[in-house]
Amino acid sequence: PLKSPLLHLAATVLALCLSPRPCDAGKFEGTVDAYGQIQIWATIYEQMEVTDELYQFPSGDPAVQVASGFSLARVRAGVKVHLLGQLLEMVIAMRLERGPAILDAHGTVNIHDAFRIVVGQFKIPSAWENQVATTDLDFITRATISENLADFALSRTTYASSLFFGIHSYLRDLGIAVKGDVDVGPGRLRYLLMLGNGLGANRFIGGGTSKEYIISNAGQFFLGARLEAARFFDVVTMGCHVSWNRHDNMVFNSGRTVMDLDRLSWSVDTRLTIPRTGLRLSGMYGAGIIEDDYDDDGRTDAAYSGWEVRMVFRLNDAVSTAIGRPFLPGHILEAGARFDSYVYEWNETGAPVTRNTWTFGVRYICHGHVDLKLDYMLIRTDDPTLRDLDDDALILQIQFAI
Repeated sequence: PLKSPLLHLAATVLALCLSPRPCDAGKFEGTVDAYGQIQIWATIYEQMEVTDELYQFPSGDPAVQVASGFSLARVRAGVKVHLLGQLLEMVIAMRLERGPAILDAHGTVNIHDAFRIVVGQFKIPSAWENQVATTDLDFITRATISENLADFALSRTTYASSLFFGIHSYLRDLGIAVKGDVDVGPGRLRYLLMLGNGLGANRFIGGGTSKEYIISNAGQFFLGARLEAARFFDVVTMGCHVSWNRHDNMVFNSGRTVMDLDRLSWSVDTRLTIPRTGLRLSGMYGAGIIEDDYDDDGRTDAAYSGWEVRMVFRLNDAVSTAIGRPFLPGHILEAGARFDSYVYEWNETGAPVTRNTWTFGVRYICHGHVDLKLDYMLIRTDDPTLRDLDDDALILQIQFAI
C-alpha cells in the first residue's frame, strides 16, 4: 500500500532536482529547492544485557546479549518554495522511515528579517540542539535531555495507561509563530514565539465539524519562546527557551477518555567557536516537570533535568600541517567528545534515576553530500531499584544528503 505514494514522491523530488530554472506555474513565478536525506546505521557492537535470563523454548538456549546489524534510521525528503521574491515561503517535508508521515508543513510570510509569521507544523522552541537539522548534528544522536525536553514539553507521558504513552513528537507541533533575526553589530539577536496545539507532530485538535485526535479543548495551548544572542564577535552564542503546555479536561476522539496536560520546561545554553583553532565548545542545562496528575494523587508525575558539555575539533588544519600540503578541498574531518547527564524521578518516589553518557566520535564529510560518523557511547545508569546494565555501543552512520 505504500509503494505508489513513495514512488510518486521520489519522482517529484527527482524532477525538481533536475529542473534547470525557476519553477513557473500558472500565474506566479517562484523558485523551488528540493532536498533529501538517507541515514543508515551500522551497529558494529552494542551490549544488550537487558536480554539476560531470557531463554529459548524448549531448547533452553540463552538469549544473545549483544546486537550487530543495519537499520534505516532516517529517510527524509522535502521541498522549499519561494514566491514573490522572498516574501512567501512554503516548506513540505516527509519522513519515510517506519511509514510515511509529515514532518514539516508550513508557510512563512517574510515581512522583514526581524518579523516573520509562520503557520503550520514546524519545530517548537526548545533546546539549542533541537533546532539543528539531523544532517548537521555533531554526533549520531542528540543528548538525552535535548530529546526529552521536546517530547515531555508536548504530550508524551510516563504512565503506560495513557493514550500519549511513548509518543515521539519529532520536535514539532502544529501552530502559529512569529520569529526574527536582527543584526545588532557585533552579532545577531534571534527570537521565536509560538502558540501551538501542544500534542506533537501529526496530532491535531478539532470538534464535531472536523473530528481530530482531540475533540474537546477549552481554548488552552502550548506556549513557547526561544531567545538567542548569536555569534557575537564570531565567537559566542548564548540562548534560552521556556515552554508551558496546559490543557484541562480535554477529550480524545474516542469520546470517552478525559485527561489533562500540564507541563513546564526550560533550558539555557552557551556555545563558543575559538577563532583559528577549529575548536567548538558548548554547554547546556535544561529541566522540566509534568504535573498532569493522571492518577489524582496530588504528586508531580515526573521531574527531569539534565546537562551536557561537548568539544568538537575540526582537524583539517592539523592534518594539512602534518602532511605538508592542504587537506582535500571540500572535505571535512572532525573529532569530538560529549558528556551528557540526565536525571529523572517519577511520581515523587524519592528514588531519582541518573543516566550518564560519554560519547566519543569522528566525522568525515565529503562535499556536504556524504557524511560518515563513528561514535562510541559509554552509558552508565544509577537506578536505586536496578543494577546497571551493560549497554555500551559502537555505531557507524552513513548519510547521503542533497
